[in-house]
Amino acid sequence: MTPGAEDAAAGEVNAGYVDRLTAVHMAHTTVGDRAGSTKVVDRVWLSAEVDDVSAIELCVDRADVLALAAEFDETTGWLVWARRWSMVNEAGPVPAVFVAPDGQIFTCSVPRSDIRRPAAAGATREATTPGTATRPWKGVCRTSPGTRLTVVGLYAMVAASSLPALTGNAGHLTGYLPLALAPVAAVLTAVLVARAWRRTLPLPGWERRRSRDRRVRV
Repeated sequence: MTPGAEDAAAGEVNAGYVDRLTAVHMAHTTVGDRAGSTKVVDRVWLSAEVDDVSAIELCVDRADVLALAAEFDETTGWLVWARRWSMVNEAGPVPAVFVAPDGQIFTCSVPRSDIRRPAAAGATREATTPGTATRPWKGVCRTSPGTRLTVVGLYAMVAASSLPALTGNAGHLTGYLPLALAPVAAVLTAVLVARAWRRTLPLPGWERRRSRDRRVRV
């Protein structure tokens, strides 16, 4: 059950109008593991402007941040959370749902310090419409058609190399060939998929921010 579902069924939820969604990439320079060294720790999140209150952090899966900002920034929508949110999830983030005008939704969580701000600024309880249809956001596929075709080809080759063993005609070499090809295919698949996921960071559309640990000298 989505956050606030009981409130929605009862006819009223906490809701704030989302004017803007932004994909934020923060690169934080801090002290490294070795003496005298530094390292950069990056973090990404979805930042929302809710009822003119900016920088409300919506916690979603890292891989979905840019796609969500790109898809819903133009349409805007509503951020919905439980009326008794202070009693939910103890001291952890508050579960919430983003609802687009076309009925698409995605779940997220909001830090308690952030959810207090639109509440204090006058985010109101909104009446719900019984029977309104919603559907989950389907997400995006992060691998290109070429990558997917390569992966299929790799495993087709592994399957073809297994045919002699399955038909009982395997020699010394062909009997061990599938055992050798299977881990190779697995490693290559991992490399191809990892590269596709890493490509999300350099794409345009990120609001890039930098920060530095005060212990790191310029």
